[in-house]
Amino acid sequence: MRAFLAVALATDVRERIAALQQELKTFVASTCAGRIRVTWVKPETIHLTLKFLGEIDADAVEPLRVRVSAAMEDRPAVDIPIGALGAFPRIEAPRALWIGPPSHWSSLAQANQAEELAARIEQACEEFAGAGGTHPWRPHLTIARVREGEREIAQALRASGLLTRSLQIGSLRVGEISLMKSEMRPDGPVHTPLWSVSLIR
Repeated sequence: MRAFLAVALATDVRERIAALQQELKTFVASTCAGRIRVTWVKPETIHLTLKFLGEIDADAVEPLRVRVSAAMEDRPAVDIPIGALGAFPRIEAPRALWIGPPSHWSSLAQANQAEELAARIEQACEEFAGAGGTHPWRPHLTIARVREGEREIAQALRASGLLTRSLQIGSLRVGEISLMKSEMRPDGPVHTPLWSVSLIR
């Protein structure tokens, strides 16, 4: 099965993200003159990925829970502020739009706690098939994928002022980590939680 470890969003955070997506959709549609194609992530499927596992065996589900539970046993919950809009691989040619913590957050104690949490997750997943990503973990919530018209989208984003504006989204509380089974269907991906592990409140 295709699986990943993730943190779900609170309802109020999800609603604010949906409002931001709608604002971006409207601005892009009214600004971009060239041919563009953007797939907007459904708000109900947006999540914070802590570790993408890829394809794993069903037999690994319970051993993975044991390993992650042990790694999280003494870890406190962490709050991650969501207040900045960005793009991968770069804003000049965006392929994915995301929202995440502002740039100054990386110097705060919360960032160190979140990175240590992600490192523990990485270590706990080492022995399982599909584990071992090549990119360092960076907290972000993907809200759209650009299929065509990257340059036009980049120009629209700069004109919108959203790249420099502080977004009033709120904080994402990393208090529970879930193993999610991901299935692709004609109307989009479906994510099913298989188990959850709680951190210290």
